[in-house]
Formats: sequence, structure tokens, C-alpha cells
Amino acid sequence: MIKKIKKIDGFGVYNNFLWDSTVLDNENSQPLCFNKVNIIYGRNYSGKTTLSRIIRSFETSFLDSKYDSSTFSLEMDNGTILTQEDLHQKDFHFRVFNKDFVIDNLKFIVDPNEKIKAFAVFGEENVRLEKEIRELKNKLGSNEKDKESGLYHLLKEAKINEEKEKNKLKDEKEKLENRLRDKATDPSTGIRYNVEKFGDQNYDIRKIRKELELVLSDNYRALTPEEKNKYEAIVNEKGKPPISELPKINLLFDSFCDEAQVLLSKQIGESDKIQELLNDYALNKWVKEGVGLLKGKKQCAFCGSEITDERWESLKKHFDDESQKLESDIKNLIDRIENHKNEINNGFIWKEEDFYVNFLQQLETLKTKYNDVANKYLKHLDAIREQLRERLTVITKKIEFIRPCDNKNDFDAILNECKSFKNEVNEYCASNRNHIKDAQEKLRLFEVYSFARDIGYEDICKKIKDLEETCTKAEEETKRLQKNIEDIKEEIKKKENLLSSEQNAADKINYYLDKYFGHKYLTLKAVEDDSTNEKSVYFEVHRNDDIAFNLSEGECNLIAFCYFMAKLEDVKTAGQKPIIWIDDPVSSLDDDNIFYMYSLISEITKKELYTQLVISTHNLEFLKYLRRLKPNKKGYWIIRRTGENSVIKPMPKHLVKYGTEFNYLFSCIYKCSQLNENDDDNYEIIYNFGNNARKFLEVYLYYKYPYIDEREYNLEERLERFFAGDSLIAEKVNRVVNERSHLQMIERGLIPFDKKKEIISVAKHIIDKVNEDNEQYQELLNSIS
Repeated sequence: MIKKIKKIDGFGVYNNFLWDSTVLDNENSQPLCFNKVNIIYGRNYSGKTTLSRIIRSFETSFLDSKYDSSTFSLEMDNGTILTQEDLHQKDFHFRVFNKDFVIDNLKFIVDPNEKIKAFAVFGEENVRLEKEIRELKNKLGSNEKDKESGLYHLLKEAKINEEKEKNKLKDEKEKLENRLRDKATDPSTGIRYNVEKFGDQNYDIRKIRKELELVLSDNYRALTPEEKNKYEAIVNEKGKPPISELPKINLLFDSFCDEAQVLLSKQIGESDKIQELLNDYALNKWVKEGVGLLKGKKQCAFCGSEITDERWESLKKHFDDESQKLESDIKNLIDRIENHKNEINNGFIWKEEDFYVNFLQQLETLKTKYNDVANKYLKHLDAIREQLRERLTVITKKIEFIRPCDNKNDFDAILNECKSFKNEVNEYCASNRNHIKDAQEKLRLFEVYSFARDIGYEDICKKIKDLEETCTKAEEETKRLQKNIEDIKEEIKKKENLLSSEQNAADKINYYLDKYFGHKYLTLKAVEDDSTNEKSVYFEVHRNDDIAFNLSEGECNLIAFCYFMAKLEDVKTAGQKPIIWIDDPVSSLDDDNIFYMYSLISEITKKELYTQLVISTHNLEFLKYLRRLKPNKKGYWIIRRTGENSVIKPMPKHLVKYGTEFNYLFSCIYKCSQLNENDDDNYEIIYNFGNNARKFLEVYLYYKYPYIDEREYNLEERLERFFAGDSLIAEKVNRVVNERSHLQMIERGLIPFDKKKEIISVAKHIIDKVNEDNEQYQELLNSIS
């Protein structure tokens, strides 16, 4: 509700109006407040419509540009302050009947070529539809915050559940995201910062996600501890040079066999040989050495005996050239065999430190195989050597050569294998960077695999997937309920559209015209507008089934107000209980219509269609009826205009109590008669005296002298009879009353107040004359006290 019109400045006849310093309780001088129902009385041009325009600006969200510099504010009962800056507010609903409402909605009344805007109201004939609508609305329930019911309650619970599940999912995703990010980019433990081992200084969370998919696929095989160690050794190794060839080895086995066979089978002569030496190889050897040592000497160095020439001749024949040559050849062959053996033993020159670790096992295997084949080959060479040595012991005897087994082909094979191995190693050396990169990738994938295993990545992913499914179901449930609600709302709208129509609105207006004003011949009809492509309806005024033109002012007022009353129940307003402001609804109406207008307004209070009701009027007869409106406790206000400025005041008690213009006019004249001519206050009483006095005297003298002559009505003649015996006073009263009541507003504003004394004097004459009927005079005084 509106509590106060707190301030108005520069708006029409209101200038610097402040409620709290103007609208005060007469008893305690405290500011008063509007009630639920409020009655405002004000003369024409006092500022009633101006107030209604301020209120209507909040209904239409529009204010004419001529009020751009104006300011105003309303204080609402909840403490909200609405100003000219808040015209688009949506918290309070207003419905205003005034001249502007009529112009905006019933242009036909102003211009016969225009149309009356149509609106729709709910029909009353379809009980079944209303029942179905109620059932649908009950199913929907209330959407009031913290008081939800029905589907709105289920939707609220669904949203809460959806939010809860989404938060769970968000938490799990964030925890996993943080773990992945730390593993990928943490400075102390992240893969990115261990470039030597894992080889990717740009590693990030996107890459770890991709590699997690790879290591968790069926195609990935985790590294064994041995493989892991091997790849770690590879990435830690420094680059190595290519491997050199093994020493070239010519296998001489066949050649040695051939030579040995010749030497062992060579026959030398046995004549002139010393039999004793032939039979003893050691002795023969010893003697041979002695011959070499004692050659040319006559005495044995060992035993001291003489060596005769015959002995020397005998020894010379025994150790002849043929024997020595054979012995020399055999020894030479044995030496060559030994040299060849050394060559074989030293043929595998490769060392472990010259190889990358991934070749060490293969190197060891190859070395073992080489040694095995070489040892067999060496044994075969030893067999040849031993036969040669045997021949040396019996140099003069032939020996049959026994050829050892031949494994030369095995040796050739192992040498070829070593050559292939060397080529493989050197190829690896040439592409070592690629091998390190491959080892880093294998180690990185294994690291990702181990990480996934350690944190239970697959279980986490399954949990997230389950939560996603739960969220999806929760979201679908929310959407299902939202769709269900929207479908029901749409269904309600469709059913309400079936209930509501523009013709229903026209029928409602016609009902008011007929019931309250008896105008059966004057009706409104809903007409479809064919000039537009879309469905459009407007109202036409008909008189006896024909379009009505040249409506009287009274008829226009009746139609306009019935239109407004029906519009309070239109589709847009129904159920809102707006703040209703009705500005001066009676104009040029007879007494019957004033009563019926009151009866129509009373429907608003009976149906409680409002949050607050404010009615303004200039008609004291209408004011008398408005006093009957429920509730009994109402706010009564009066607008007083002095010159070009108006203010709102509490309504005088006598006007509230009696509610007739006659009592009010008497109070104005009486107050004027009590003024001090030197007092500059009470400007309003002096200013309006002419009008007030003329109206009072017209009523008072009409009932005192109720006749009609050929001139129908003549106030001047009645004044002469009223002031019988004192024509000067009668003329003075007549002049002041007529001068001060018939001037235009601007002319009245130009009249100086040098006649204040005269006006007070006239007021005293009138009061004194009325006092001649003391009984009536006292009752009039009682009515305004």
C-alpha cells in the first residue's frame, strides 16, 4: 500500500509539497498515513487529476516529457520508496482511472474514427474447465519461496538433488584433475621436470590423459623390472663410438694337417747311426746339445774324458743334415701351431665397456659361443702338435698321421655371427638418439601406467562415470519436472483462454451498464479487426444494435467507468489485487447516476479486488455516498489550492461527518466572518470566498424563496428580499459574490487583496442575517464544530 505521497515538486500545481510537514494530525501534529480505503475531496482544478497521473506513471511506466524536471516520491507500507526513477518497478501493481486512462483506452469517445481497446476476462459459464484448471493448479502447487508444494516442491527437491550430485561429480573431477596435473607438471615429482628420464619438457595434463588411455588399453604391456632397468641404463648412458672389427683370422687347420702328414711320414736313413742314441730320445737330445756345446774340443766338459776324432766322426754321421732338417721343420710347424693358437685365443677382443647395456647380454652369449668353438679348434691343433712332438722323439722313424676332427665350419659360422653383431651394434650407435628417445617413451608410459595403478585410476574413472550417469538422471528428472510444469502451465493457459475472451469483457461492461445504470440500449460489442494479419479485436459502442455516435458526456463517463471496472478483472489483472486509484468518476451526472456509480465502486470493496483503494471527487453529494463504503475506518483527505499551489490536508471533521456541500460552504463563510482584517493568513478562505458564498446563497435562498418566475432564477432578487430594508448591503453582497466567482483563474490571480476588508464585511452580513433564524443557525454551527 501507499503509506504517504512523501514529496511532490514541480508537478502541476504541486510545488515543494512535503507530506510530513503538511499532512498532520490536528491533535498531536504528527504526520498521518493513508488507510486501506481513502476518500479525497477537492474542487475542480485543485490537483486531483495531477495526483492520479503520478500514480498512473507507475502503472504505465511512462511519464510525459513535460514532467522531465519534476520530482516525486511515494513511501510504501513496507518501507520502499518509489520515485520518478522507478517507473519500471514490478513489485507493486497499480490500476488508475482518470482522464488519461479514458484517452488511452477509449479513443472512440474522443474521436469517432478511433477504436476502443479490447481486453479479455475470464468467462463464468464453463464449470468443468474451471474445475480442471483448479485441479491442474493444485497439481502444480505453490511456487512461493520456502513454501513450495506439489510439482514445484518436487522440482525444488530435484534441483537440490541435481546440485548435490553435480557437486559430488565436480569434487571427484577436481581431485582427479589435481592428481593428473601434479603428476604431469609438479616441479618436484612431475614428468615434465624429469626430462632426462622421460624426455618431454612440454608434458602437460592433456598428454597424461592421452597416455593413460594408451597404457590402459589391451595393447599395452607393462615393463618387467629387468626391462625397466635396461631402459633406465640406456637413458643414463653416454654416447659410445662404433665397434671395431675382430682381428682377421685365417684358419690354418687344413694346412697344418697337410704339413704334419708330410713331416711325420718322411723317411730318413738309419746307417751310421748310433743305436744307443736312437733308442733313447732324451739321451739323444742331451748328446746333441753337448755336440753343439763342445764342437771342436778334444775333452768332454762334463766328464773330462777325451773326445777322439773317431768319436767326433761317429757323432757327425749320427747328427747328419737330413735329421736336423726334419727336426727343424717339425719344430717350426709346432711353433706356427702355437702362434695360431695364440691368435685364436686373442681373437675376441671386444670389451663390455665398449657396448651399450642393451647389447651386453647378447655380447656375453656371443663370447661364450666363440670360446666354445675356439676351444674345440685348439684341441684339434693340439692333437697335430702332439703327433709332431712324438716324431721328434724318434726322428728316424715314420709315424702315421691321424687327422683330428674338423670344426672349422663352426668357427667360420661364429666369426660371421660376430660380424653381423658388430654391424647391428654400429647401426645402433649411428641412431643412438632415437634409441634413447624410445627408451624414454617406454619409461614414461610405464611411469603413467604405475601412476594409474597406484591411485586406482580406473576405479576413479568408473566412479566419475557413475556420478555422471547419476547427474544425467538427476538433470533429466529436473528437466522432466520442468517440462511437466511448463506443459501444465500451457494447458492451464489454453483452458483459461477457453474461459476468457474479449466478448466476455464486453458482456461484463454491458452487465455493469445495465445493472447499475439501466442502459440496456447502450452496449459494447467485441469486433474482429480485419485490417491486420494477426487476430485482433476491438470494442464498438452500439445503441440499439447500431454503432453509436455523438455520445453525451454522461454516457461517455458511464461507458469509461464500466470499462475500467471490467478491466479490473481482465486476464492481466485478475488475482493481483492492485492499488486502485479512481479520479473524479462523476461528472455531469444526475443524482441517480451518482448513486449507481457509488454502488458500482462498492463492488470493488465487496469483492476485495484491491490492496488499497483511493477515490477522489469534487462532488459533495458523491462524497456523502462514499462515506458508506466498507470498511468503516477510512482515510479522509482534502486538497486545498491557494493560487497556483496545492497541498493535501486531513479532511475537516464536519465534512467527514455530514458530507454535504451546504455544511461545508457555511463553514467557509463562517470562518471568513471570524477573520481579522489585519491577519495575512487564511489566504485560501479569502481567495475562494466568491464561489463559496454564491453556492451557499443559491441553495439557502432557493429553499427560503422556492419560486420560479419567467426568468426562472434570479439570485439578485432573492438577495434583495433576504436583506429587506437594506438595499445597500444586498447590492454589496451581490457585487462581491459575482465579481469573485465569475472571473477566470488568471483574472482572479491578478485581483489585489485590497478588498479583504470588504469580503470579511460581506461574510459578517451573511452570517448575521442567517443568525436571525437562531435555531437553524445553531444547528449549522453544531454541524461544523
